[in-house]
Amino acid sequence: MRQSLFNIAVGAMLGMAGASHSHAQTIVVGPLKNPANEHRYQLISASSWTNARSIARSRGGDLATIDDAAENDWVTAAFTGGGRKFFIGLSDAATPGTFTWSDGSSSVYRNWDRNQPGTNSDYVQLRSDKTWATAAIQSDSLYLVEIAGPIRVPQEYADIDDALEAMNTLQFYSMEIGNDLPMIDMPHTISVPPGTVGTIRGVGREASRIRLWESESVLDLRGSWDISGVAIWRVDDDAHLRFAGGRVRLSDCHLTCFYDAGQRLVVLGSGANVEMRRSTVGRSRGGPVFTGEGPAEAHVLAIDSIFIQALAITNASVTATLSSCTLYVCGVQSRGPVFNAAASLANTLVYRPNTGMGDNVTAEHCAFPYAYAGTGNIVGDPTFVVGGFVPTSDSIVINAGNADVGWTSGLDNQRNPRVVGGQIDIGAMEFQPTACAADFNHDGFIDFADFDDFVVAFETGC
Repeated sequence: MRQSLFNIAVGAMLGMAGASHSHAQTIVVGPLKNPANEHRYQLISASSWTNARSIARSRGGDLATIDDAAENDWVTAAFTGGGRKFFIGLSDAATPGTFTWSDGSSSVYRNWDRNQPGTNSDYVQLRSDKTWATAAIQSDSLYLVEIAGPIRVPQEYADIDDALEAMNTLQFYSMEIGNDLPMIDMPHTISVPPGTVGTIRGVGREASRIRLWESESVLDLRGSWDISGVAIWRVDDDAHLRFAGGRVRLSDCHLTCFYDAGQRLVVLGSGANVEMRRSTVGRSRGGPVFTGEGPAEAHVLAIDSIFIQALAITNASVTATLSSCTLYVCGVQSRGPVFNAAASLANTLVYRPNTGMGDNVTAEHCAFPYAYAGTGNIVGDPTFVVGGFVPTSDSIVINAGNADVGWTSGLDNQRNPRVVGGQIDIGAMEFQPTACAADFNHDGFIDFADFDDFVVAFETGC
């Protein structure tokens, strides 16, 4: 079956090869961000040009390509202090007399010194006067690495704490996490400026896991963020995830408390609005999933999402809207309702709750184990296929529809009648995620090279 570009993005394999600490030890200067092109540069020491190129590529970049005089001026000012000189990505090693860039760039900019290029070497060195010349490679020569795109863990930074700090120091707000289990051992506050959306993307919620490990492990993300394909585990009772001051979208994510104790999972500060899509929350038994700091009211919108064994979903300062969701064994007797503020439920399955919904909760076209006032609500427990949330064929709820289209009251996501033969098409069971391997050239990243390969394969009928 041909796959959509959306599915390719969701199923992307964003990097598998690990970065070694020995690579980190080769950095002489940097990383520094060039504000003109948003690329990051590192000056490294390596034993050979090919070794330097290997290090650069393992970090998701390549040896530097100089596109114009402005970039040449910037790298000279940034990296030639103390009379340093370094090799860039230009060489004629493949074809003598024909100089090409290591990353395959077609850049025609050159800044040769007089009587250059010479014949003493295949490799090009940039010097402190901004000029270029061929030069002999030494065992401790310096090389300029250029990296574009998101900060990558573990390729560019083996330690996620270092990567999060780099977001602040470089003012670069995009990160990709491979299928590793990075642990956050210290607090981080990252403020995205107005008009910018920070991104954290992972391989998938079953593979890319961020663990808030210590009591001081607080990930405080301010401004607007788009987080997808990751699992965030709160391990210590005092650790938590915090959003404030912007819109946050969680897509294809999983949030969980590794232990049942503790009072916070996600804290919503002033101005926070969270949108969850195709995501799950598990084992939030110590306190509400979303805790507003108040007195300003925060809001949560959840679509095609599942809440599993949550003590409560909101506290008194967080309102909620749920559509096509499943609440599985939520609430605890004598500990208060599932929703502690106003909430609106549509096309949502409430499966065996341990307590009431709350005093200000409205519902329509929902399934409850007891009678609940509202248009189109039904009473009864569904039966599930063993090991998941897919209903059996004779269940009171049925699995039909396509979660890519918005829900309309009374219709399923394919705009068919939601109630069919006494059964109702309902809940997050409509969300059936599929895997998609989009790394066509198997380099560990999704980029334009993969897109080009995909287009060719698509045209030939993949």
